[in-house]
Amino acid sequence: MKRDSQFLLLDPMSGISGDMLLGALAALGLDQAALLAALHSLPIDGWSLQFLPRRLNGIAAIDAQVDAPEGHHHRHLPDIEQIIDAAELPGGAAARAKAIFRRLAIAEAAVHGVDVEQIHFHEVGALDAIVDIVGVSVAIELLAVDQVLVTPIQVGTGTVECAHGLMPVPAPATLELLSGFELVHSGVRAELVTPTGAAVLAALARPVAAGWSGTPLRSGYGAGTRTLPNNRPNLLRASLFSESPPAGKVLLLEATIDDMNPEELPHVSAKALAAGALDTYWVPAITKGGRPGFLFSIIAEPSDRETLAALLLRETTSLGVRVHPCERHLLTREMRRVQTPFGMVGIKLAHLPDGTTRATPELRDCQALAAERDQPLWRVMEAARQQWAENGGGGAKAG
Repeated sequence: MKRDSQFLLLDPMSGISGDMLLGALAALGLDQAALLAALHSLPIDGWSLQFLPRRLNGIAAIDAQVDAPEGHHHRHLPDIEQIIDAAELPGGAAARAKAIFRRLAIAEAAVHGVDVEQIHFHEVGALDAIVDIVGVSVAIELLAVDQVLVTPIQVGTGTVECAHGLMPVPAPATLELLSGFELVHSGVRAELVTPTGAAVLAALARPVAAGWSGTPLRSGYGAGTRTLPNNRPNLLRASLFSESPPAGKVLLLEATIDDMNPEELPHVSAKALAAGALDTYWVPAITKGGRPGFLFSIIAEPSDRETLAALLLRETTSLGVRVHPCERHLLTREMRRVQTPFGMVGIKLAHLPDGTTRATPELRDCQALAAERDQPLWRVMEAARQQWAENGGGGAKAG
């Protein structure tokens, strides 16, 4: 069965920074305990992270405050990659964080005309920036985000003081990182897009295309620290969308089989799913002449009709395939992840028509962990349910 896909849409209406993005992701209801546990596995000390509620222009937001009085610390790219590799980060978080720092190093190298390995980070190599970038990478993992999209980015103007002296806004490396994104001049004389925020976009996001579609699941707002003129709220909005439509037309392909070894049916099912089937199933049937057999069924998108019909004829002994147009109604679904004593487990959420949410541990994750840790499957699944409940449902609310 095709896995539900979900994407994150960022609206930088007042720019973007690492801490604003981390705050916006926290406001989406991620497992903060799992996030902090991952960050504390970094081999660096002297920092703390708080998620503080704020209200800007009447909008509730989260201010992600990293306290890291480290001073001016220079680190090269290999130093930061070594820090990331030494941590216990879930899933693809480590690769994501390293990709962000590498994109930043490439931009800095292009601006200064030197090799990437010669670049030493100034502000972005400090503890607070490392916590922001790794925190964002872990948060995206916990929210089970498949892709990140961004609307046109509001940028400021003027100058900013940094380690290299007085720089124009956007800073040279920031502008290099934003190549290919649509920028909008806000008229605000301030640095709205920081190098950290631009690096995250360059490594993880792409501009949203015209005509995009999705089912909104929830939105969260990250608060910046600067007061902007003209009553502009210093907020970054992050919205989680599901790509699964709430309803749609599908096809039901079916074949009656009475002369095939039933042990081969799981193979046919696997091939159909790999070829794009939405689901497969088979049920016992009594065929002509009273012979026992099976009714093998495939649910598919109309565009996959010919491919799956041909597969069914090729992989089974059936001489024909019936095709029925159907309509279906779906619950809006999303994926989240929780950290259990056995490892990371996906949680599938189904939003019911009455506004409640049903949470189910992802069976494949639990099976893999049960085998890896030599534990009963029920124990791993129960640990996932308990962790989800202890997180208050991960902040998940319908709508």
